[in-house]
Amino acid sequence: MAHIPTSAARRALAAALLCGASLWLAACGDSGPGPGEMISSKSISAPTGVTASSANYLITYRIRGVAGDFRDEKAVVLIPGGTAPSGGYPVIAWGHGTTGDADICAPSASADLAQYGAYLNQYLAQGYAVVAPDYEGLGTPGGHPYLHVPSEGQAMVRAVQAAKAGFASLSSRWAAVGHSQGGQAALAAAEYAGLATGMSFVGTVAFAPASNVETIGDQLRAAADNPSAPIPDRIAAGTGAVGFGALILGGVQAVSPSFQFSSALGTAGAGLEDSVNTKCLNDVFADAQAAVTAAITSSNSLESVLKASWKTDPAVSAYLPLMEPGTKQLSAPTLLIQGTADTTVPATATQALLARMQGLGSTVTYSEKAGSTHSSIIVDGIVDALGFLATRFAATP
Repeated sequence: MAHIPTSAARRALAAALLCGASLWLAACGDSGPGPGEMISSKSISAPTGVTASSANYLITYRIRGVAGDFRDEKAVVLIPGGTAPSGGYPVIAWGHGTTGDADICAPSASADLAQYGAYLNQYLAQGYAVVAPDYEGLGTPGGHPYLHVPSEGQAMVRAVQAAKAGFASLSSRWAAVGHSQGGQAALAAAEYAGLATGMSFVGTVAFAPASNVETIGDQLRAAADNPSAPIPDRIAAGTGAVGFGALILGGVQAVSPSFQFSSALGTAGAGLEDSVNTKCLNDVFADAQAAVTAAITSSNSLESVLKASWKTDPAVSAYLPLMEPGTKQLSAPTLLIQGTADTTVPATATQALLARMQGLGSTVTYSEKAGSTHSSIIVDGIVDALGFLATRFAATP
């Protein structure tokens, strides 16, 4: 079902009146649909692994970007089979894990939604519609503000809002679910859920959500620069510090175009800017590993790859606080699901996030899975997630 946009004449009149009344609005000068409106939709084949959908769409919708301007972003909408329940299919906003900063890394451009297709099929089989945004700048003009909570919140909430407006079979009730970067994005959606007026947000499930990122990076760097540790362990830690650090630098550049990415890099890391801008996660980390290996074996330090002073740049120091989820009291309950064997987002990071959220008055349940890794946690925690969602949707009219 395609969205029918408001007429151009009515939009232009509304924009003129709005800009005349409020000098502070960044929207002045923009035209066309506003945030949360669908620009277009087209039917697509079911992603690999998705067998429980009756219809699948790629939509383009509008958000307010980090620069304050209107941005057109993409999301995949999966609608389950069978007859829609009274009020429509409840909606899951899905936040994908890190794929990279480059346009080619957009999940909507992949055959299997960045390898999450079969996993999302489980939600469809339970009667949930799935709205899966790419996030700002992935596959669309402009950079990707990696791990930027306000940007992720906009992408998630506005995608659901647009999908609801465009497809009559969808309910106004929705939840946010995500893994890794997407776990952070799900928490961001909870913070910004109020943007979707007329809709009812019921809760959040965050699998190993990215949080306390700066602390994790510092710990990885310290391990990489520890001369008494085994070389393979130092290289592994350094690859994590440099790989994720480079993706964050790409995000900083997306928010602050005048920021010089190369200023944070040493001579051995000179190729990382191009890597982040043109390659996806695995290849970025392969390039990071090569640079880190060369640096540790030659100079015994990461300094020639990623400078220790990189976080002191004003653009970076302004960006880092915006990567932290769970800094506001949430209006609906949250379930955090974490594995004890996770070396990407350690359990200690999620436990610290839990304490912060509860300290702010948010209702948060924590489920820890012994032996689960960063990748296996979404499988090991699916029963908990589905049980939580069933309870939340049943409790919310």
